[in-house]
Amino acid sequence: MPRALPPLRFLRYILPGGPMQGPTVCLQCDKTEEFCNCERYCTICKGQHEVRLCTDGLYYCPDCREACDVALADSRAR
Repeated sequence: MPRALPPLRFLRYILPGGPMQGPTVCLQCDKTEEFCNCERYCTICKGQHEVRLCTDGLYYCPDCREACDVALADSRAR
């Protein structure tokens, strides 16, 4: 029996041509790091020291960023 297609809400991540283009935005407010006014803390350890927005739209401290191998949002454009 053929498998059913995933619900439409998941299709935005399966676009042909690779990942979506454009600036990375915060998952909470849909703004770039420069304009985000959310309380910033690391997604993993909840620390607040040198927390930055990463390519997955979440904030990470340097240690957790390195451990999870997540790139900074602004490094994606390079």
